[in-house]
Amino acid sequence: MRYMNVALPITISMNKQPILLTALTALAITLACTIFVGGPEIPEPLIPVSAEAVTSLQEQIKAAVEAGAASGEVTLQINETQLTSYLAYKNVDNPNPMFTEPQVYLRDGQMRIYGKAQRGYLIANIGVVLAVGLDAEGRPELQLTSADFGPFPLPDGLNKAITAITEQHTSEDLIKLFTSITVPISGIKNVEEVLEDPLVAKRILSSTDPKTGTTVTLAPPPHMTPFLEASGRKLSFPPRFGQENKAVYKDILGYSDTALAEFKEKGIV
Repeated sequence: MRYMNVALPITISMNKQPILLTALTALAITLACTIFVGGPEIPEPLIPVSAEAVTSLQEQIKAAVEAGAASGEVTLQINETQLTSYLAYKNVDNPNPMFTEPQVYLRDGQMRIYGKAQRGYLIANIGVVLAVGLDAEGRPELQLTSADFGPFPLPDGLNKAITAITEQHTSEDLIKLFTSITVPISGIKNVEEVLEDPLVAKRILSSTDPKTGTTVTLAPPPHMTPFLEASGRKLSFPPRFGQENKAVYKDILGYSDTALAEFKEKGIV
């Protein structure tokens, strides 16, 4: 993004000066004010952009294709400056680029693309990581492994690409892959699998209804007390509505069976 410093010759009459100054101030803020809202940190030093790098890339591609026509094999070597410059110059012809100021890094078998995305007055750094490799037939293959657009939602195209990648692999495949590169990951377990987890199973609470024999499983407590351990993590079943009426009104308060029956008829209990 380029900012230009231009002087404008303006003559303002004294009686209109406050209004015009206010308007000019608002216009200046509108044109110049952008707010950076975060996103991934862009590595330094930045890769330079040049027309020469784009030209050299085009010449390399042309030469590789001509050589491949004779040998049946195309060999092409591309560097970071060429890719960065190519993306930058492609954005010049795009009125609505997905991001600007691209930076392309080729490191550790990955293509890491950084840039800046703007939504209104908000600007954020973005980062896209592509795994670079060969498919089963030896052809070049790029796979989207991650995308970070800061506080902005991912473009629809990237969401579809990520979905397409994950649909091609099982949970076990992804867990194995992430574990091999020491990235924390875990599958989503259903209720039965959670209850069978050793860390959960030894802390689960339960309560049995003495009338029906139904056992209810309760979530583990935040702290296992001596009382819960002594009871084998079994709790008494809560009483039904009105179940303790006789014990309370007759045994504790001293009402007779006749009085308790009258209470029931009148809807008191």
